Amino acid sequence: MGVHGATQPPMRRGPAPLAAAAGAMAAAAADSLIGPSALFGHTTVLMVPVYAVMAFAPSSKAARWVASSPALPLAFCVLYALQLVHAATVGGLFQVLQPIVSSVMSSPILAPDLTAIAAVFSSPALTALTWVHLLTLDFFQARTVFIDGLQWGVPTSHSVFLCFMFGPLGLMSHFITRKVASVLAMQKQPAVASL
Repeated sequence: MGVHGATQPPMRRGPAPLAAAAGAMAAAAADSLIGPSALFGHTTVLMVPVYAVMAFAPSSKAARWVASSPALPLAFCVLYALQLVHAATVGGLFQVLQPIVSSVMSSPILAPDLTAIAAVFSSPALTALTWVHLLTLDFFQARTVFIDGLQWGVPTSHSVFLCFMFGPLGLMSHFITRKVASVLAMQKQPAVASL
């Protein structure tokens, strides 16, 4: 009997509470490995040496491996897929997408509302998903710059760094660098006398 004659509910025993506790512990462990905060931190830290080797050791075996191997892009694809599942199951993906889809459908030019898109960043799971998306795109830009620089024989360190920090500005920097290098090379060539 409890206070004022009320009876205490019986304690639950058996496999159901244990399974629930085990499930909660597994979810916490998974969240610490691939949860939004962990994913954000791990992917950011992973990219620093990748960009460093492409920017500061472009002729090294490691840089050439980074540029030619599918391993890193595939790893990002897997991380993205895992985070997408996480966002869809516990991260509120569908709740956030519904206003975006509604804003597109109600717009005369089928454009989403910026406020609806900004709501994506109110969810850590969706912010981490977007972060992996951006890192992947920036990496492909940097890789394109790196490979193109090797083919054209132009320096790429500054452009690779810009790809890491500002994505498209790295591409623009590389195209400017390539053009300047081409003009300088043309000026150094001796004039060919016409016959």
